[in-house]
Amino acid sequence: SYDVSGVRTGDVSVWSGSAGLAYARNATPTLAAGGRLKVVRESLADVSALAGAADVGVRLALPVEGVAVGASLLNVGTKLTFSDSADLPAQGRLHAGYRPRDGEWAAGADLALPSAGRATIGLGAEVGVLDQVTVRSGWRSGRDAGAGLSAGITLALGSLTMDYAF
Repeated sequence: SYDVSGVRTGDVSVWSGSAGLAYARNATPTLAAGGRLKVVRESLADVSALAGAADVGVRLALPVEGVAVGASLLNVGTKLTFSDSADLPAQGRLHAGYRPRDGEWAAGADLALPSAGRATIGLGAEVGVLDQVTVRSGWRSGRDAGAGLSAGITLALGSLTMDYAF
């Protein structure tokens, strides 16, 4: 890149990612729980940071057919340390969803409660349009970036699925 007078200033690279192992199971016919242990890595230019974290969640199918609620805690773990240390963006989430018996469509709502910042609400729905194709749309509130409408599509080919969202 170049400054305003045309002098080359160099390139700055940014990278963020995580890898982990997850496990979930049905504890009862109506209650499921799971968790993920992960390593998070971020880099900016020639400086990088590493942290360990966990995500945990539960899902409860309610007596009303097709209705489920859930709760999760995300990014609970160590600090990312560059020259200073910073907490991972931990948050709690509450979820509710409905999927009728035929499973052709589903709708859901999500309340995110971040450890820093304001709460957000998300609403969404999906519908299967062909045996292998599902389309979805959603709306998210209260974020500086990423608020408003979104959409996505899933293509399922046997055990392989491909997702795209924007």
